Amino acid sequence: MTDQKNGGRTDRLLYAAIVILLMLVSALGAVVVEGRHGAPIAAPAPPVAQPLKTEHISMETQYEVAIHESGHAVLGQLLIPDRPILKMWLYTERPTETVYLGMTEPGDPAAKHAPEVWDRSIAIFFLGGLASEQVFLGKKPPDEYEDKDVAGEEMLDYCEKVGCECPADSKFGDQCLLKDMMRAERERQYAEAVRCLEANKPTIVALANLLYRKGSEAVPPAVVLAGFAGGSWRKLDAEELKAFFASHPLADCPSK
Repeated sequence: MTDQKNGGRTDRLLYAAIVILLMLVSALGAVVVEGRHGAPIAAPAPPVAQPLKTEHISMETQYEVAIHESGHAVLGQLLIPDRPILKMWLYTERPTETVYLGMTEPGDPAAKHAPEVWDRSIAIFFLGGLASEQVFLGKKPPDEYEDKDVAGEEMLDYCEKVGCECPADSKFGDQCLLKDMMRAERERQYAEAVRCLEANKPTIVALANLLYRKGSEAVPPAVVLAGFAGGSWRKLDAEELKAFFASHPLADCPSK
């Protein structure tokens, strides 16, 4: 009997503990809780999405960006024709969180080239923006011959793979540092980009004007999801660019 009485008492205590636990869980889940002095405290409201911060890009800067991107596009059409430009664009209202002012996007290659030819063409294409600023806007050649689109490591990989000539003024002779070779090769590529653009001045100006005069529109959600935030832009798509180059034949890049 003692065991039965003790067992019954244990069961009642367990039942009471469960009831108290359920009451505590219910109290914690309430939307309103009691403050220190009995005043109700509302549960915190969900965070409100902050509006995207943007900055207006001046018309002067927009035209400079159009010139820059047109240099890329023309060199792409000349040097990597099997990667037709998918689109080129510039911001009219730029999200403050992005560093881009515009972009020229080539498509995927339809055929494979010899690595040294392919890589050199791509390198010159990337230098087209800076070369275009020199040719049309009178800007000085860059100290490092680098567009922000191309990291120095990529050029280093290129020189390691195909070999770059030592610059004539290298104090190391034929055993010059890879960095010296990289700079010398970069200078040759930049000079070639300038020659190509000089031979196609009217076409680059016409393309820059076409982009610059396009109506500004909101950046679509699909582009935002791809990492380009929002804001508004002027844009030429693949069909517009195809039609443009069909009516504006390009001159070959002259040799030295």
